[in-house]
Amino acid sequence: MTIKKALSFAYKKLIHLPSPQLDADILLSFVLKKPKTYLYINTEKKLTTLQVNKFSKLINLRSKHQPIAYLTNQKEFFGFNFYVDKRVLIPRPETETLIELANKLIRTQKIKTVADIGTGSGCIAISLKKINPYIRIFASDISTPALQVAKKILNSKKQK
Repeated sequence: MTIKKALSFAYKKLIHLPSPQLDADILLSFVLKKPKTYLYINTEKKLTTLQVNKFSKLINLRSKHQPIAYLTNQKEFFGFNFYVDKRVLIPRPETETLIELANKLIRTQKIKTVADIGTGSGCIAISLKKINPYIRIFASDISTPALQVAKKILNSKKQK
């Protein structure tokens, strides 16, 4: 199966969703570990059986309304990529406004310490720390599984 045929199959399968083409493009890019532009330039490239199977599985899950972020375990937030899975809520674009407001307060009020209560994935605390490396941040959550995700993100960010 070529990239073109795989995408055509996916568009039809996802037609009932708000953005079938975008969803299919994101998932195939994820499977191939290539940017979306690669898909448009290499429409006749043949996929391996493993790639076809993985893509088909993801398309079937997406057709059942599984969020793309949970399927790819990735979510872009405030310009940074974060690991997410079903143990945490997916960071919302609206939450980026919170980062902007907090950042403004941190700078104008010269705040040195921030507490993120109910941190979930940790994306708020980590984003604030990345743009304000001089502040101390305490992140907590009552959910042990959520803290496991936040620690996973924090450990991967330290390695970069």
